[in-house]
Amino acid sequence: MNELAIKGRLERELGTRITWAEWVDLKEQHFIRDYHMGVDSWPALCGGVEEAIKRLRRHVERTHREQAGELDVETEPEPEEESPADIPPAPATLSDRTHARARALSSLNLLRTGGRSYGRAAIHSTLLPRGGLDGTIAHWVYVVAAELWVPAEEVANSYRGMQKTMSAELNRPKTSERAFEVAAFVWDNETVHGERPPWSVLCKRWNDWPLTKPFKHWQSFQKAFSRGARATPPRYIASNEQITNRVRSGGQEILNHWASKVRE
Repeated sequence: MNELAIKGRLERELGTRITWAEWVDLKEQHFIRDYHMGVDSWPALCGGVEEAIKRLRRHVERTHREQAGELDVETEPEPEEESPADIPPAPATLSDRTHARARALSSLNLLRTGGRSYGRAAIHSTLLPRGGLDGTIAHWVYVVAAELWVPAEEVANSYRGMQKTMSAELNRPKTSERAFEVAAFVWDNETVHGERPPWSVLCKRWNDWPLTKPFKHWQSFQKAFSRGARATPPRYIASNEQITNRVRSGGQEILNHWASKVRE
């Protein structure tokens, strides 16, 4: 397996995008070399890479907080008190102007509190898993708390960055609104009747429904359903089972930890 294949498989199994900067660091730590040489097994490689990425991202996050004057050494948790998220998301990157304003606010807070506090981070975010355990589709949820002075486009950029990291939706072809409506119509009928009626019956019910655009042939109705059905479940880099396992292993604790930081 070549390096790109290893990187892709690691991203799928760990449920996160590995940046190229992180990949270079992992190679420098000889994770890939040791796997190729048979020193480490695949599970050992996954475990080592996961821990390494945790450390790398914690370091980057603390560096950003230090530069913004937001790192309080006295209250910084010990390693065992870190967020229970398996792999924390990469921190939001603010523009130079916003970063400068955040730094000025930190200085002002320090003055107003007599040197006791720099204040809070302007944007505080976390990634958590939701769903799956009750049979629903499992999802990644990106929770963001932003002070209202932060420019809206920078909050949006933070969301877009996480979406690019965790979602596999970006290159999917657009599906029409009608296809989604047909998919919902079929599933609603199936729920009510306990089974899926024949396509000809479903098509007639659709055509008889008020305000719907009718189909000339039930085959066209079936094709519309197929398009809508394929496009409805969101696609993530992690599989539904992997996200569900993250829910099972402590998704609620991630949210509680994030909320406690926002409430401080």
